[in-house]
Amino acid sequence: MPLPTPPHPRPTLCRPLLALAAACALALFVPRDAHGQAPEKAPAKPTVQQVVTEKAVVVSPPSPELPPAPTSLNLPLDSHPWARFGVGAWRTLRTVTETFDETGKFLTRSETLHTDKLAEIAADSYTLESTSIVEVGGKRLRGATQVIRHSLLTDHTSQTPITVELPAIDISLSGKTVPCQQWGLSYGEGPQRRLETLYYAPEFPPYLLRREVSAPDGSSAADLTGETTSVLAVDVPILLDGGMVGGYRQQVRSTAGANQVETMELHCDLAPGGLVRASSTERDASGRRVRWVVTELEEFGDADEKPKSERRWRLFQRHAR
Repeated sequence: MPLPTPPHPRPTLCRPLLALAAACALALFVPRDAHGQAPEKAPAKPTVQQVVTEKAVVVSPPSPELPPAPTSLNLPLDSHPWARFGVGAWRTLRTVTETFDETGKFLTRSETLHTDKLAEIAADSYTLESTSIVEVGGKRLRGATQVIRHSLLTDHTSQTPITVELPAIDISLSGKTVPCQQWGLSYGEGPQRRLETLYYAPEFPPYLLRREVSAPDGSSAADLTGETTSVLAVDVPILLDGGMVGGYRQQVRSTAGANQVETMELHCDLAPGGLVRASSTERDASGRRVRWVVTELEEFGDADEKPKSERRWRLFQRHAR
């Protein structure tokens, strides 16, 4: 049996009115401040995902940018004994060599005039034109002029070395502690491969205070296997071209095969190439002297001056011992 239909259906207009009345009733119970304003709604507690996201986005202020670490060593041109001069500068060195037999007695003697002229200067290299005249047994032999490009860092090769900066180090020199940059160099291939360590003081002349050269395993035993050059003293008085000037003294110790060579040198910034005088003694594995070499700066000048040394042979005379 069907249900009876209500005589008066419920009007739908009553629902909005009821909702409005409920909202007004709730508004009466909201707390108000002294000015009748409702307090601000407290922020909702963030979820774990929101916290993680916010932390990932927030970045602390960047620190001041540091200068990039140097990747190579570039010596100022005025700190190099050749690069500080203009193209055309030259020098003539006179070298006397004596050899000795197994008993230590004099064996042979030769004298050489060696002239170097600066032909070119580049950012990382310099080029010398070199000519030698050798006198042996009263005969003079002139060699062909050679043009060789040298690295400003190594002085021994035209190849650009690979440089690596090493920890800084202090060197004691003439009663002072000198802070130095330390650089590792490598160049050459096969038997001619060389490793060097340079101690460079940019604020303390002569700047390159120590150089250590070594040959890795596999290098020829007849070639240089090790060499250490150390500046021993600065502000050393030197007679040069009739006057007294200041220079520095350095020691070179090298190993070639089984022989040891020790050289003492005087250098001055006023002479192209720097070298003023050098004397060396070579000894074999038993300590026996096998060779003496003395080198002196004979002449030097600029491009508009010409060498005169060929007219002054036999500067050194051998004395009976």
